[in-house]
Parts: sequence; C-alpha cells; structure tokens
Amino acid sequence: MRLLNKIEHRLRPYNSIDQIVDTNEAVNFPVEFLNSLEILEFPPHELYLKKGAPVILLRNLQTPKLCSGTRLIVESRTNNVPEAKILNGKYKNELALLPRVKLIAEDPVITIFC
Repeated sequence: MRLLNKIEHRLRPYNSIDQIVDTNEAVNFPVEFLNSLEILEFPPHELYLKKGAPVILLRNLQTPKLCSGTRLIVESRTNNVPEAKILNGKYKNELALLPRVKLIAEDPVITIFC
C-alpha cells in the first residue's frame, strides 16, 4: 500500500465475484461470508489498482505472453478489466488485458472469480 500511496492517480477497486458451486449450500455460505475469506494463494476480495502501479502475474493467463512472474504496469482501469503494459520479456511494451479468471478453492463447494 505504501507504493500505491506514492502514485498520484486515484485508487480503483476491483471486487471478486464469489459464489457457491452447489446451490443447495448457498444458505450455509452467504456472499458476505465468502467475501471475508482469505484463502492462501488467492487474491483478496478487494483488489485496488492505480494507473502507473506495478503488478506481477501470479498465474498463467495466456502463455507464452502472460505467464506467472510477468511484470506489468497498469495503463488504464475500465469498469471490469484493467489494461497493463508488459515490462519484461519478448512481449515488452505490449498492452494486455487482465481479465477475471475462475479459481476453485480446495473446498469444492466454493468458487471464486477474481
């Protein structure tokens, strides 16, 4: 957060879309509860980005262009999909969209879209 505070642009939140895989279990797991979970190796429910903020991919999105460990800098922040410029490798200086991806937790009842 310290680095983001040094960048002059406004923070823009991106929220995950948490849902239950088994609809019969929806009563036992309200959305507020799902949003509060902090699952290892999953991004937080609220991810804040600023234009000019550096980011590192933690998962392969589009190999070989967008692989885990790719460094990017946020260029624009639309309502749903941030756009970033690749800072290293063969695709340096190319723009890439960073879409939400479906991640399923170990518990087969819970699905998290980031």
